[in-house]
Amino acid sequence: MSGNVFLNYRRADAEAWADRLFERLVPAHFPKDKVFLDIDGGIPIGFPWAKWLDEQVARCDLMLVLIGRTWVAEFAARQSADDRDFVRVEIESALRREIPVVPVLLGDAAMPAARDIPESIRPLLGLQATRLQRLSFERDVAILAEGAKRSIALARERAGAQAVAPPLPAQAPPPVAPARPQPAPRPTPTDKTKPLRTFTGHTETVWAVAVSPDGKLAISSGGEINGGKDFALRLWSVATGRELRTFKGHRDTVRAVVVSPDGRTALSGSDDKTLKLWDLASGRNLRTFTGHTGWVFSVAFSPDGRTALSGSHDETLKLWDVATGKDLRTFTRHTEWVRSVAFSPDGRTALSGSYDKTLKLCDVATGRELRSFGGHANRVLSVAFSPDDGTSLSGSADQTMKLWAVATGTELRTFTGHTAGVSSVAFSPDGRTAISGSADNTLKLWDVATANELRTFIGHEAWVNSVGFLPDGRTAISASSDKTLMLWDVTP
Repeated sequence: MSGNVFLNYRRADAEAWADRLFERLVPAHFPKDKVFLDIDGGIPIGFPWAKWLDEQVARCDLMLVLIGRTWVAEFAARQSADDRDFVRVEIESALRREIPVVPVLLGDAAMPAARDIPESIRPLLGLQATRLQRLSFERDVAILAEGAKRSIALARERAGAQAVAPPLPAQAPPPVAPARPQPAPRPTPTDKTKPLRTFTGHTETVWAVAVSPDGKLAISSGGEINGGKDFALRLWSVATGRELRTFKGHRDTVRAVVVSPDGRTALSGSDDKTLKLWDLASGRNLRTFTGHTGWVFSVAFSPDGRTALSGSHDETLKLWDVATGKDLRTFTRHTEWVRSVAFSPDGRTALSGSYDKTLKLCDVATGRELRSFGGHANRVLSVAFSPDDGTSLSGSADQTMKLWAVATGTELRTFTGHTAGVSSVAFSPDGRTAISGSADNTLKLWDVATANELRTFIGHEAWVNSVGFLPDGRTAISASSDKTLMLWDVTP
């Protein structure tokens, strides 16, 4: 029995880390119902919140406390012990019940000093910690999961809980930090599975990449989740890989970028809650779009370039007038973050994918929901329309890609093969093939008609966050958390 694991974290400090960790722990290491995430959102109205949190913590066998760069800052802002600080209350409850608590340091975050945290949770500082790094995330999670299972088993043995979990062998030594697991050998790349070109210049995670209509230029965006500084967009020559220009103006991580149909401008979306329109020739910021109350995850131009869509952490889509920056309409159909948006080829409908595990098709002119697509077992991370408007693709944290009939919402086909969440999907220009990027560090090329995997592309050393075909349909480009972009041969 694996035991119940409780993820304790601050949203402003480590929300994206918590989401990624949950996706790796479930189901690879723990069943979904054994990992508790975001339980504060389920507090019944009229119920004493501190008591309810205490009862949820009591159900768990181990608590992971995620500590990022800004974790400590919140304590300074909460001087009163009566403040509604879920993080503190949950840690206090676990310590009081002698539930194993593991400090998990994120990136280069350090253990806080005793003077910087409440006295009630200072015992946390004496506990053995572990660390998660971006470039070694898969390996680090494997080590964390194995150590967590050992700690749960040891705690149960000490508590005399043999009826709940089998005791360790009588002569077994105390659990120690597990040896680093050796990754499975990767297939030897061939000329068709290794990159044609690598674009370097970003100093942090590259979240998105888009290509100009003529295929000559690519623009990318990036920045770190916690404490990043590289919020510039970069313009590249596809033919040479040379960086041509940087675009500066956003004040936080830039998660999305798209090029206008006429190839003259680009639109970006950022964690600073804004969209910005850029002149590609000069790098000048032409316009800033404000209205979202959360991070902007996705942006899309209409086929005529006159309007744009955005999807946000605030659970909404917005339709914008590109010429004026005016907010024309807000779509409030989803119940969780809107992770991806796309216009239909005729520009009349909008498709969105959300953390609520659904896709929604809406009428752009009226905002009316036309159809809801349900079938994914986890968050929907990416959506795309086929060139003929008849089908759509979605990529999900459930490690699959699905093909849908737009007219009916019927699930036509499921594509399996990735070993982690599918973060980005795209159709080829002729609609016969599709490409996907995943947190398993690979891209895959698929036959749309059969869902057969045609090729796996190997080269990135971290999550593949964004993928797209070039207009010629013979090459594709990707952006990754390893700080690079790569160009790939996707010909048969």
